[in-house]
Amino acid sequence: MTDIIFFDLDGPILDGKMKHYMCYSEIIKKLNGTPIDIDRYWLMKKNKNSVNEILQLSNLENENAIENFKRKWISNIKKKETLNLDVLKKDIMKILLLLQSEYELILVTRRNNCENLVWQLKREKIHNYFNRIFCCPRSDYASKYEAIKHIKFKNAIFIGDTEEDGETAKILGIPFVGILNGLRAKETLSADWYFNDVFEISDFSLLFN
Repeated sequence: MTDIIFFDLDGPILDGKMKHYMCYSEIIKKLNGTPIDIDRYWLMKKNKNSVNEILQLSNLENENAIENFKRKWISNIKKKETLNLDVLKKDIMKILLLLQSEYELILVTRRNNCENLVWQLKREKIHNYFNRIFCCPRSDYASKYEAIKHIKFKNAIFIGDTEEDGETAKILGIPFVGILNGLRAKETLSADWYFNDVFEISDFSLLFN
Protein backbone atom coordinates (compact mmCIF):
# COMPACT_ATOMS: atom_id res chain seq x y z
CA MET A 1 0.00 0.00 0.00
CA THR A 2 1.48 3.34 -1.10
CA ASP A 3 1.95 6.02 1.55
CA ILE A 4 -0.32 9.05 1.13
CA ILE A 5 0.31 12.77 1.29
CA PHE A 6 -2.86 14.83 1.71
CA PHE A 7 -2.37 18.39 0.46
CA ASP A 8 -4.41 21.49 1.09
CA LEU A 9 -4.28 23.78 -1.97
CA ASP A 10 -4.30 27.39 -0.76
CA GLY A 11 -1.18 28.03 1.29
CA PRO A 12 0.94 24.93 0.68
CA ILE A 13 0.63 24.94 -3.13
CA LEU A 14 -0.82 28.32 -4.09
CA ASP A 15 0.05 31.76 -2.73
CA GLY A 16 -3.31 33.49 -2.38
CA LYS A 17 -2.23 36.69 -0.65
CA MET A 18 -2.84 38.94 -3.64
CA LYS A 19 -6.09 37.17 -4.50
CA HIS A 20 -7.47 37.69 -1.01
CA TYR A 21 -6.30 41.28 -0.74
CA MET A 22 -7.47 42.45 -4.16
CA CYS A 23 -10.87 40.82 -3.66
CA TYR A 24 -11.18 42.57 -0.29
CA SER A 25 -9.91 45.98 -1.42
CA GLU A 26 -12.01 46.17 -4.59
CA ILE A 27 -15.21 45.42 -2.68
CA ILE A 28 -14.30 47.93 0.04
CA LYS A 29 -13.74 50.67 -2.54
CA LYS A 30 -17.07 49.95 -4.23
CA LEU A 31 -18.77 50.29 -0.84
CA ASN A 32 -16.99 53.64 -0.25
CA GLY A 33 -14.69 52.27 2.43
CA THR A 34 -10.91 52.65 2.75
CA PRO A 35 -8.84 49.46 2.40
CA ILE A 36 -6.06 48.88 4.92
CA ASP A 37 -2.66 48.04 3.42
CA ILE A 38 -1.88 44.48 2.36
CA ASP A 39 0.62 43.76 5.14
CA ARG A 40 -1.79 44.77 7.87
CA TYR A 41 -4.64 42.92 6.18
CA TRP A 42 -2.69 39.68 5.94
CA LEU A 43 -1.39 39.94 9.50
CA MET A 44 -4.97 40.27 10.75
CA LYS A 45 -6.04 37.26 8.69
CA LYS A 46 -3.17 35.16 10.06
CA ASN A 47 -3.98 36.19 13.62
CA LYS A 48 -7.65 35.23 13.15
CA ASN A 49 -9.09 38.72 13.51
CA SER A 50 -12.73 38.64 12.50
CA VAL A 51 -14.06 39.98 9.22
CA ASN A 52 -15.99 42.61 11.17
CA GLU A 53 -12.79 43.85 12.83
CA ILE A 54 -11.10 44.22 9.45
CA LEU A 55 -14.14 46.00 8.02
CA GLN A 56 -14.28 48.44 10.94
CA LEU A 57 -10.68 49.44 10.23
CA SER A 58 -11.72 49.84 6.59
CA ASN A 59 -14.32 52.48 7.56
CA LEU A 60 -17.15 50.07 6.88
CA GLU A 61 -19.28 49.91 10.01
CA ASN A 62 -22.81 50.12 8.64
CA GLU A 63 -24.54 46.80 9.19
CA ASN A 64 -26.03 46.72 5.70
CA ALA A 65 -22.66 47.52 4.13
CA ILE A 66 -21.00 44.74 6.13
CA GLU A 67 -23.57 42.19 4.99
CA ASN A 68 -23.18 43.47 1.43
CA PHE A 69 -19.42 42.97 1.67
CA LYS A 70 -19.84 39.37 2.83
CA ARG A 71 -22.22 38.57 -0.03
CA LYS A 72 -19.92 40.13 -2.60
CA TRP A 73 -16.92 38.30 -1.15
CA ILE A 74 -18.57 34.89 -1.50
CA SER A 75 -19.45 35.73 -5.10
CA ASN A 76 -16.17 37.36 -6.17
CA ILE A 77 -13.57 35.11 -4.54
CA LYS A 78 -14.53 32.14 -6.72
CA LYS A 79 -14.54 34.00 -10.06
CA LYS A 80 -11.92 33.05 -12.63
CA GLU A 81 -10.55 36.59 -12.84
CA THR A 82 -9.96 36.48 -9.09
CA LEU A 83 -8.40 33.00 -9.20
CA ASN A 84 -5.98 34.33 -11.82
CA LEU A 85 -4.29 36.26 -8.99
CA ASP A 86 -3.16 33.04 -7.30
CA VAL A 87 0.53 32.20 -7.77
CA LEU A 88 2.20 28.79 -7.60
CA LYS A 89 4.54 28.46 -4.64
CA LYS A 90 8.30 28.23 -5.23
CA ASP A 91 9.43 24.95 -6.86
CA ILE A 92 6.05 23.35 -6.18
CA MET A 93 5.70 21.72 -9.62
CA LYS A 94 9.15 20.14 -9.33
CA ILE A 95 8.32 18.95 -5.81
CA LEU A 96 4.98 17.42 -6.84
CA LEU A 97 6.65 15.66 -9.77
CA LEU A 98 9.21 14.05 -7.46
CA LEU A 99 6.62 13.11 -4.84
CA GLN A 100 4.32 11.62 -7.45
CA SER A 101 6.79 8.80 -8.09
CA GLU A 102 6.89 7.76 -4.42
CA TYR A 103 3.53 8.66 -2.87
CA GLU A 104 -0.16 8.85 -3.60
CA LEU A 105 -0.97 12.57 -3.65
CA ILE A 106 -4.49 13.61 -2.66
CA LEU A 107 -5.73 17.20 -2.82
CA VAL A 108 -8.33 18.27 -0.25
CA THR A 109 -9.44 21.88 -0.52
CA ARG A 110 -12.21 24.24 0.54
CA ARG A 111 -13.61 25.91 -2.57
CA ASN A 112 -17.11 27.22 -3.28
CA ASN A 113 -16.97 26.55 -7.02
CA CYS A 114 -15.62 23.09 -7.83
CA GLU A 115 -15.89 23.62 -11.57
CA ASN A 116 -13.63 26.66 -11.36
CA LEU A 117 -11.26 24.70 -9.11
CA VAL A 118 -10.75 22.13 -11.87
CA TRP A 119 -10.30 24.96 -14.37
CA GLN A 120 -7.62 26.53 -12.17
CA LEU A 121 -5.74 23.28 -11.56
CA LYS A 122 -5.63 22.64 -15.30
CA ARG A 123 -4.60 26.22 -16.00
CA GLU A 124 -1.70 25.88 -13.56
CA LYS A 125 -0.90 22.45 -15.04
CA ILE A 126 -0.89 20.70 -11.68
CA HIS A 127 -4.09 18.60 -11.85
CA ASN A 128 -2.29 15.50 -13.16
CA TYR A 129 0.01 15.34 -10.14
CA PHE A 130 -2.86 14.29 -7.88
CA ASN A 131 -4.31 10.80 -7.75
CA ARG A 132 -7.54 12.18 -6.32
CA ILE A 133 -9.01 15.64 -5.82
CA PHE A 134 -11.64 16.50 -3.21
CA CYS A 135 -13.45 19.84 -3.43
CA CYS A 136 -15.27 20.78 -0.22
CA PRO A 137 -17.61 23.78 -0.69
CA ARG A 138 -17.59 26.16 2.28
CA SER A 139 -21.38 26.22 2.28
CA ASP A 140 -21.41 22.44 2.73
CA TYR A 141 -21.63 21.24 6.33
CA ALA A 142 -19.35 18.30 5.56
CA SER A 143 -15.76 18.74 6.71
CA LYS A 144 -12.52 17.81 4.96
CA TYR A 145 -12.41 14.80 7.25
CA GLU A 146 -15.84 13.65 6.06
CA ALA A 147 -14.61 13.91 2.46
CA ILE A 148 -11.60 11.63 2.95
CA LYS A 149 -12.42 9.41 5.95
CA HIS A 150 -13.16 6.44 3.67
CA ILE A 151 -9.62 6.36 2.26
CA LYS A 152 -7.52 3.40 3.42
CA PHE A 153 -3.83 3.90 4.13
CA LYS A 154 -0.93 2.45 6.09
CA ASN A 155 0.98 5.71 6.49
CA ALA A 156 -0.08 9.25 5.66
CA ILE A 157 0.55 12.92 6.45
CA PHE A 158 -1.52 16.06 5.94
CA ILE A 159 0.17 19.24 4.68
CA GLY A 160 -1.94 22.35 5.30
CA ASP A 161 -2.14 25.81 6.81
CA THR A 162 -5.41 25.97 8.73
CA GLU A 163 -6.96 24.69 11.93
CA GLU A 164 -9.29 22.42 9.95
CA ASP A 165 -6.31 20.78 8.26
CA GLY A 166 -4.78 20.10 11.65
CA GLU A 167 -8.04 18.78 13.07
CA THR A 168 -8.49 16.50 10.05
CA ALA A 169 -5.02 15.05 10.57
CA LYS A 170 -5.70 14.59 14.28
CA ILE A 171 -8.93 12.66 13.70
CA LEU A 172 -7.22 10.49 11.08
CA GLY A 173 -4.36 9.86 13.51
CA ILE A 174 -1.65 11.10 11.16
CA PRO A 175 1.06 13.80 11.42
CA PHE A 176 0.09 17.35 10.51
CA VAL A 177 2.66 19.45 8.65
CA GLY A 178 1.83 23.12 9.23
CA ILE A 179 2.81 25.61 6.52
CA LEU A 180 3.38 29.02 8.09
CA ASN A 181 3.49 31.13 4.93
CA GLY A 182 -0.23 30.63 4.52
CA LEU A 183 -3.48 31.68 6.13
CA ARG A 184 -2.59 31.25 9.81
CA ALA A 185 0.19 32.17 12.23
CA LYS A 186 2.13 29.46 14.05
CA GLU A 187 0.37 30.27 17.33
CA THR A 188 -3.00 29.30 15.85
CA LEU A 189 -1.83 25.92 14.54
CA SER A 190 -1.02 22.77 16.45
CA ALA A 191 1.26 20.86 14.11
CA ASP A 192 3.72 18.00 14.43
CA TRP A 193 6.05 19.76 12.00
CA TYR A 194 6.35 23.40 10.96
CA PHE A 195 7.80 24.83 7.75
CA ASN A 196 7.45 28.25 6.19
CA ASP A 197 6.91 26.65 2.78
CA VAL A 198 6.85 23.21 1.19
CA PHE A 199 10.17 23.76 -0.60
CA GLU A 200 11.90 23.84 2.81
CA ILE A 201 11.10 20.15 3.37
CA SER A 202 14.26 18.24 2.45
CA ASP A 203 13.07 14.70 3.24
CA PHE A 204 9.34 13.96 3.20
CA SER A 205 9.86 10.40 4.45
CA LEU A 206 10.92 11.71 7.87
CA LEU A 207 7.54 13.42 8.33
CA PHE A 208 5.71 10.10 8.57
CA ASN A 209 7.42 9.21 11.85
